[in-house]
Amino acid sequence: MVFLLLVTIIAYPLASYFLERYLRQHPPNASSEFVSVGERFWQAAARITLPLWLLLLTGLMWAFSTAMPASWVFLLLGGVPLLLVGVWLWRLEFGTSFIMASILGLLVLLVLMAGLASGHLNKLDATVLPLLFFILAPTIFMLYLLFQWAVDFIPVGVGEKEAHRMEAAQLVAGLFTTFPKASTIVEHGKTKTSIKGNPFLGTGPGLLITEPENAVALRDGSSVKRFVGPGTVFTGRADVPFATLDLRSQFRVTRIETATKDGISVRLPCSSIFQVDPGPGTLQLHKPWPYSSKAAYLTLLAGAEVNPATGEDKYQATPWRELPLRTATFKLRQVVAQYTLDELFATIKQAPDKLPRHVITGEMRPYVDAEMLKKGIRVTGGSVGAKIAPVDERVVTQRIENWKAHWSRVLTINQGRIDAEYLIQLRRVRSKVLGKMLAEMLKQSQLLANDDQISRSLVAIYLLDSLEDIARNPGLEPLLPEATYYIHKTRQALKED
Repeated sequence: MVFLLLVTIIAYPLASYFLERYLRQHPPNASSEFVSVGERFWQAAARITLPLWLLLLTGLMWAFSTAMPASWVFLLLGGVPLLLVGVWLWRLEFGTSFIMASILGLLVLLVLMAGLASGHLNKLDATVLPLLFFILAPTIFMLYLLFQWAVDFIPVGVGEKEAHRMEAAQLVAGLFTTFPKASTIVEHGKTKTSIKGNPFLGTGPGLLITEPENAVALRDGSSVKRFVGPGTVFTGRADVPFATLDLRSQFRVTRIETATKDGISVRLPCSSIFQVDPGPGTLQLHKPWPYSSKAAYLTLLAGAEVNPATGEDKYQATPWRELPLRTATFKLRQVVAQYTLDELFATIKQAPDKLPRHVITGEMRPYVDAEMLKKGIRVTGGSVGAKIAPVDERVVTQRIENWKAHWSRVLTINQGRIDAEYLIQLRRVRSKVLGKMLAEMLKQSQLLANDDQISRSLVAIYLLDSLEDIARNPGLEPLLPEATYYIHKTRQALKED
């Protein structure tokens, strides 16, 4: 007896250590092949009760410390935990667990009745009750902890743990069957399978974990069932993740090529800010992005449209993120065709709200908003940029030459006006100066003419000398007639002769 007790004391911690390492290194893996319902039960029961198998070691001690036969002790140590696990799985809505638990219970009952009938159990003593407690307490406590802690292994909201406790326990139990439903994670807008499984025949619920800005469409074959997320979602039968929608505001910009009224091809920058219609919900701090399920469904369908004119071999769906700019392209080409190239570049004589690009944006934006709202997309911003450029660079070169010629002509005309005004003012000043000079000389000549001793020749000579003195003044030289210079040269030549 003492030897068995020592063996039990030494073997129990060693077995616990190696069992823990085994469980860590060999987690349950989802089978890629179909697993029958009965086999799933035994897989789950065996893995859940695996830590309780250590109780069989203590059976060596109990077999010699109670009046019950050793075979009955080991039967209770092995059968009762399986019976309790079967009932626990049945309570988790595993359909066949009730049948399996009933079979186990019936076997245990038959064995006990056989023991009573044979007289082996007639000599039971007080040690039977501690044995039953030793069997029942660890099993019940383990199942309770598994039920309570299963939800802590899944990233659900703080206030949602109690609501998802049963589903979390079902998920863990389904994983133990080796044939669960799939568990999927959405990272950066793409779905990644974390635990492989069968969405149609797998045991328990599936799991879908999304980012706070993503919603996922689930389908059952060829039809879309519903949209779920953001957050953690337990999926049901035939729920297959199909597509992911980014609920955040999207920004797209492109350059659209179109033709003006005068047939010149130009490129215009066009931008758009949009998102899946959030419906009546508003974005709040520490809350996932809101969205309307109807809008998400319309957006998903719009992103699956193809152009039937391209032919079946070239069918290619347009991503929903490209739809606003595609719609804007159609309307933009209609509006730009009403303007010439010069009108598009007109900026000087227009009010800021009357600039062509603002007018074009005003005509295009309501159309795009209405069309996108029909497809579940709300446009919150967008416009036509200012950098409008012809496709052919020669058009730009020609416009520069025309601009240079225009301003050269304007400069020439303005310079001619300035020169003409200068000559007019020069003549006016010259006339005034000469008028004053002549008036002064006439006044002096009249004084000289009144004197009888001075002849008229002397007066004429005096006038000529005065005029020559005036002509020698450098400041008055520009005001003299053009012929003055030549008269002066002629007089010098006559004096030399």
